[in-house]
Amino acid sequence: LQADIASVRMLPFETILNPFQRRVRDLAHDGGKEVSLIVKGAEVELDKHVLELLKDPLMHILRNSVDHGIELPAQRIEAGKAPQGTITLRVASRGSDIHVSVSDDGRGINPDVVRERAVAAGLIGEAEAESLSRQEAIALVLEPGFSTASQVTAVSGRGVGLDVVRQRVEALRGRLWIENAPGKGVTFHLIVPVSLTRIRCLLARAGDESYAIPLTSVARIITVRTEEVFTVEDR
Repeated sequence: LQADIASVRMLPFETILNPFQRRVRDLAHDGGKEVSLIVKGAEVELDKHVLELLKDPLMHILRNSVDHGIELPAQRIEAGKAPQGTITLRVASRGSDIHVSVSDDGRGINPDVVRERAVAAGLIGEAEAESLSRQEAIALVLEPGFSTASQVTAVSGRGVGLDVVRQRVEALRGRLWIENAPGKGVTFHLIVPVSLTRIRCLLARAGDESYAIPLTSVARIITVRTEEVFTVEDR
């Protein structure tokens, strides 16, 4: 019965694709760029509610890829690339989760530029910026108020950044991370549950209390020996 009820709520990912294709085409045209959107795994099914909540974050990432990632045709040719940029949207099912990735073959994210903009925006100090690793610097693009736009346009520079995407994904009890290859492109990875009506959990007991921890929040499970447990400040 539970499976039958869940199946009624499921829709293929392709039901939300039309606005994506149209938006990428329009943004590319307005920016004088050539961009193609390739979709893989469009037949994967998700809960209708999850699908609806994913539309805005994915639209924002696609907009970001066209505006900031893909270079102008002349710049791509100079860099030894095809004049037409490619954005690949992949959807795959992983048990009770859905893995969505958005990749572009654009310029990638320059960690040094991110550090400079973060300092200029007052998000971090210069000393802290210098101590950040490349991956830590890239993660700053997900912070509220961060922007690499040098001017305000209809697409960017309005103070609405990728932090909105992160908030939406976390509201779905999901995870978001960035894979960056400077000069070659960026991939945004989103892991979200297939459905919000059912949650796979790890059951844990501490003393007389029992807990159900969503598996999306579990990074790893380890065995701790008794001798490894110690007291700190009477706790």
